[in-house]
Amino acid sequence: LSIYLLIILQIFIYAIYIRSLLFPMEQLQVLIYPVVQFVDFMTPSYQMAYRLYGRTALPDPESIVRWMLVYLGLDVEHVPKVLRSDHVDPIRQLQLLQAVQHDQLPPEFLDPSYYKKPPPKLNNTESSEAMHQVQSYLLDWQVSPLLQQDMSDLPKALVLTCEFDPLRDEGYFYVHRLRQAGVNASWIHYNTGFHAMLNIHNEVPLGRQAIQDVATFIQISLFFGFTMSDHVNNTRILHFKNKGRNADELRRRRTDMSFELRKSKREDTLSKKRSIHVQSVEIDEATTSVLRDGNGLLMILQNAQSPDPIVQLNAVQQARKLLSSDRNPPIDDLIRSGILPVLVNCLGPHNSPELQFEAAWALTNIASGTSEQTKAVVHSGAVPLFLQLLQSPHMNVCEQAVWALGNIIGDGPHFRDYCIELGIIDPLLEFIKREVPIGFLRNVAWVIVNLCRSKEPPPSALTISKLLPALSVLVHHPDMSVLVDTVWALSYLTDGGNDQIQMVIDAGVVPKLVQLLNHREVKVQAAALRAVGNIVTGSDEQTQVVLNCEALSYMPELLAHQKEKINKEAVWFLSNITAGNREQVQAVINAGLIPTIIKLLEKSDFATQKEAAWAISNVTISGQREEVAFMVSQGVIPAMCSQLNSRDVQVVQVILDGLNNILKMAGDEVEVITQQIEDCGGLDHIETLQTHENEEIYKLAYEILDKYFTDDDDLMGVIFSLTCLFAYWFYRPLPNRLADRNVLQIIEPLIKILSYAGSDWQIYWARKSLHTLARLNTWAHSMSSDVESFDSQFDGVPVRIYIPKTLHSDGALVFIHGGGFVLFDVETYDALTRDLASETGMVTVSINYRLAPENIFPAAVEDCERALVHFLREGYQALRVNPLKVALIGDSAGGNLVAVTTQRLQRFRDLPSLKLQVLIYPFLQLLDLKTPSYRTALNEYAGTALLEPESLARYILMYLGLDTKHTEALLKNSHWSLVDRYGEQYGYISHSHLPKSFALEAFSNAESCVQDENLAALMEPYIFDPNFSPLLSENLTNLPPALIVTCEYDILRDEGFFYAKRLKEHNVDVFWWHLEDGFHGMFNMHRLLSLARAQLTKMSAFIRAVIGNSKTESEVATIMMSRFTLTDQLHNKSPRQVEQKT
Repeated sequence: LSIYLLIILQIFIYAIYIRSLLFPMEQLQVLIYPVVQFVDFMTPSYQMAYRLYGRTALPDPESIVRWMLVYLGLDVEHVPKVLRSDHVDPIRQLQLLQAVQHDQLPPEFLDPSYYKKPPPKLNNTESSEAMHQVQSYLLDWQVSPLLQQDMSDLPKALVLTCEFDPLRDEGYFYVHRLRQAGVNASWIHYNTGFHAMLNIHNEVPLGRQAIQDVATFIQISLFFGFTMSDHVNNTRILHFKNKGRNADELRRRRTDMSFELRKSKREDTLSKKRSIHVQSVEIDEATTSVLRDGNGLLMILQNAQSPDPIVQLNAVQQARKLLSSDRNPPIDDLIRSGILPVLVNCLGPHNSPELQFEAAWALTNIASGTSEQTKAVVHSGAVPLFLQLLQSPHMNVCEQAVWALGNIIGDGPHFRDYCIELGIIDPLLEFIKREVPIGFLRNVAWVIVNLCRSKEPPPSALTISKLLPALSVLVHHPDMSVLVDTVWALSYLTDGGNDQIQMVIDAGVVPKLVQLLNHREVKVQAAALRAVGNIVTGSDEQTQVVLNCEALSYMPELLAHQKEKINKEAVWFLSNITAGNREQVQAVINAGLIPTIIKLLEKSDFATQKEAAWAISNVTISGQREEVAFMVSQGVIPAMCSQLNSRDVQVVQVILDGLNNILKMAGDEVEVITQQIEDCGGLDHIETLQTHENEEIYKLAYEILDKYFTDDDDLMGVIFSLTCLFAYWFYRPLPNRLADRNVLQIIEPLIKILSYAGSDWQIYWARKSLHTLARLNTWAHSMSSDVESFDSQFDGVPVRIYIPKTLHSDGALVFIHGGGFVLFDVETYDALTRDLASETGMVTVSINYRLAPENIFPAAVEDCERALVHFLREGYQALRVNPLKVALIGDSAGGNLVAVTTQRLQRFRDLPSLKLQVLIYPFLQLLDLKTPSYRTALNEYAGTALLEPESLARYILMYLGLDTKHTEALLKNSHWSLVDRYGEQYGYISHSHLPKSFALEAFSNAESCVQDENLAALMEPYIFDPNFSPLLSENLTNLPPALIVTCEYDILRDEGFFYAKRLKEHNVDVFWWHLEDGFHGMFNMHRLLSLARAQLTKMSAFIRAVIGNSKTESEVATIMMSRFTLTDQLHNKSPRQVEQKT
């Protein structure tokens, strides 16, 4: 075996050498939160800096500009002017802003809580010589590299950005520009990161992680020539499966999956707008600074209440001008000053129209701020008065009231419904009938958009029925802004389910929407495409209405459109058509669109390729053999196989599913299809996917290979030969009484080879190898095909959430995986946690805590506590879980973390108590490594793959950040001198407490050994720390009920019993469950081992009974807990007797 590995290593070295001769030197640019433009200082990330952390130590916009001016040798007095973009010539503005278009950003960057559409730039560019110098520097591409015209010759790039950084958006813009130029650019974004976090990486774990990510990327990119797809830390990925679903279900799932994809960022229909009234009379900087200090605001407040109408009007105007500042208006300062009630009072009917207008304007700008600021306006009683102003004879007052109400409605469905309840709709729609200025009508259309916008919950059917007649009129309006807003409003209504879709269809607007697909303006096309695209997500009958309007005739032009977003949306539209019935699939074929879709699948931007993959795969589901055969004749197989190396999990899964469906329909032509797959390189990709980290993908890849590409005789011969070799080289007999001994004897030699982890590279080897081996368990019979899962984060800690389709309880499980604090993760434990969720019928959360040695103690403890506290405090709400019915469960090292976290949870008085703690063969102490169960391991199954003392000690030392050279001394109890100083704690684990069948006479507590005081001093801070050794904690009172599972063939057997006994002594309800033929780690192979499978079912039933979902179940649980006590064990009866009794 050593010679074999040496040969492989030699081949690898030669391969690297040959690659260095054949390929030129790789070049790479790495940009870490870079500053790359000085054009736009109102990007969403700059706005977030102004609003959310402008006064913190994080870099603020003013500092960034000041530093750059100093760097360029320019006067810092220009900072305010640069921040206003006064150095940008309006003639060049449109050209320059092409590089920083906000609608290119990801949807999550356009958070309406801080982002507002910047107003049009006024022509106030300073023409002084000094500003010309500033302009010549800041707009030069050598200072603002984002403005470089030609980037095609640049090397590939990695750009790292952070959420809390004013420079976040320009980093993304730079990636976008590079990709437009054909440069291979990768992007890593940290959703909880901040600017300069890498500078303090020793104190900030995310900074350390970022350095590791960058280093890994550099190694992969330069050494192997690979590239990475975009990675967003804290990304939730949803997995969708199409098999077994009818067309309607598929279309609805497709709609859910595509929500973010379809959600374009449209500046003209932002949920709020802030008014910037363009007048020649504006307050200067000096006046602003006076007004914005405390005395100035107090003076405004006093004058706004003056009985003198002129003084009052001037004061309200001053407040309005402050709020009209285009940068960081002092909204909160004015609210705190107490001016809101005064401004609201100025809206009253007894006041002059001028005062009403100025007050409405000021309140409009306050309502354009954050949700809290909008709420303050509403709670001050402004809405009823705004509604009264809609009846004002003065048009400017009416318009300002409409604008203010639009900002309030745009804050969300709560205020939308409040305004509807007060009767906004009828007076608002009256303005459509009246002769109003076009600017006023545009605002009315914008408010209607906000009334239609939200879908959680959507507007009521009555509201929609009132709005649709007006929209049916406005959809024919010649003004571009009104038309765009109207079509977007219809698109929002069609995004609310089949009932709303039918209401829009009944309004008779579908033919006009289809006609607008051919409009000359891209904005109108995009909105119309979204609206008709939403309609075809409905039923087959609703989809047919769109097809009857000849919508497919517009598709060739849209698929060839110069805008990639139009291409993407058009293919998404077609993917929902191909998810319909067979006649609708045939309509797409008859329109000649399949060859174009195949072409886009093979070569287009990634988002369009992803939609094309869905469109093609849906044909294989909704169509029949004839339609699929047509696609094959058009060359769909090579195009599909070209996407099998995508880094997007959904794309790969959809393509594999499509290929599998094609092969199933091929019949006698199956060999032709398999040959095509092999000829275009698809077979190699499918073989590689057998080791994919996603369970669905590698199962599907295995299924395809096994069914269509495997020579069974050759495969069985190889397997038989390898089995004989392993049996010969690595056979060690296992104990006779071990459960499922025959099955385990086959797997055990391989586990033994893979599990050794003594150094960094061996840890990596063990993790990857054991993870792959764990998939054997997932290939076996699944107990949980009815469980959906997705990844998320709880207070920054990664978690995986499992939701059974059938819920038996409103309780939840929180699972902490094992692996000696060094191995495994939520993916390795996916089969076990998935089956737990299915068996218990409860929402299950699996915590993916940080592993050692990269993250040493107490990192894992902190992660588990943070995730659990978040879940109990707020995370349960989104999952609709009862926080009073939560069980914490873990195995091995996870059992340790369950015990520690449960004890630590006592500090939080505001949190609900856990209903149950479940510890499965837990590690709980390191004081005594010569307990009977440790000694049994040495005597009966040393040299096997069952958990043995050396591996455990090595893992624990890694977890504590200590040198593994102490392993042998630790196993000899060379730290035993600690017992003399901590005799009371040792009494907790005295061998005399064990059942008679455990405490064999040959095992003595105080076996003589060489004492090592250095080791004792090294271990002392940890061994008696309850955050590491929960068994030795002094106070265990008031803990939740416990189920402790131990196994006979496990070195941790005795400490599980010791902990159960200690909990019992502290009046904690305990059930100790001992499996006499079980072994450590058996539940990781529960789908292969009958004992583990049966015990998992029993454990799940017990958890269900304890958690309970009714009074009867709770009573049953109380009875069970009262029966399952340690009374018998304390009298030294054998576990077998107790098992029979219970």
